[in-house]
Amino acid sequence: MTAGSGGSDQHGSQAEPIDQYVQLLSGTPAPNSGSIRAILNQSFTNPRVFAGFAELGSIPAVAEALGKSEGGESALRTLDLFAFGTYGDYVKASEEGKGAYLALTDTQIHKLRQLTVVSLVQRTAAEAAAAAKGSQKSVRRRGRKGNAAASPSPYGSCVVPYSAIRSELSLPPDSSLRDLEDLLISCMYAGLLVGRLDQRSMSLLVGPGSAHQPPCASRDVRADGDAVTIMIDALESFHRRGEEVELALGDAA
Repeated sequence: MTAGSGGSDQHGSQAEPIDQYVQLLSGTPAPNSGSIRAILNQSFTNPRVFAGFAELGSIPAVAEALGKSEGGESALRTLDLFAFGTYGDYVKASEEGKGAYLALTDTQIHKLRQLTVVSLVQRTAAEAAAAAKGSQKSVRRRGRKGNAAASPSPYGSCVVPYSAIRSELSLPPDSSLRDLEDLLISCMYAGLLVGRLDQRSMSLLVGPGSAHQPPCASRDVRADGDAVTIMIDALESFHRRGEEVELALGDAA
């Protein structure tokens, strides 16, 4: 799933913002490393592209050309950074002087920070859903009678403290509140988050979302990572809620 809106092609299907770069890289026979880097840099800068970077890396010509060129490994690692990584990963590599990634522009760093916020919100929401699921199982084990509690919604709300966001972004505790909230507002305007800022609790209040607009956009998913399990749990929860609604409608008929 790609965050942000896509345009419709002449056949009426929905195009994802990343598609233009996929077509450029897969449609060019034997692209050279210079042109590949230029296209990747465009995708890192484009304010509408927040997912699909893993798809670019899966194009055989990309890995082959960059793997053979000087500095190509850094380009591939930067592609992985935007697909799965965080701003903290970039800062750590820079501080250690490893040169693991390409040098990013201010615009690209801003996007990486936005993606880092998305990852933190996803993790917080998953933990909240898991806690709700565990609580529900505990109630059932105690054998309480009456209506069963509804399954936790994959589109539920969560609270993310500003302190956790600062930590994830490698910001000091006394960093500018205005800058932090400006970043969070930019995430909302980009369609990455649904929520509001609460200065009283110094937290980001995420959600509630809906089946048509989840409270948080998705990032690329590692096929061998925990994200797949989280996605399966969310789909199973959504399926259970559908069954519960169907039963409720049947009882009311």
